[in-house]
Amino acid sequence: MLSVALLTAVVLTSCGKTACECLKEGMDIGIEAKKLRGMSSSSATVTAKIKELRAEADDLVSKCKGFTVEQYEKCK
Repeated sequence: MLSVALLTAVVLTSCGKTACECLKEGMDIGIEAKKLRGMSSSSATVTAKIKELRAEADDLVSKCKGFTVEQYEKCK
């Protein structure tokens, strides 16, 4: 019984994250990106923040690539 629980935990997590955590972090990055859209894109601060968000998104994609659509749908 314990081995089944451990296997389930390993399958449902990726690099210590659950599918729901990945989904929430992705949504948070999207919200930040939307906020920046309304600002002047010529600002050095906005440009730097966009680069930072892109890097965070790329990192999140690599950490969360093992999850299936079905796993994300269970987060709703």
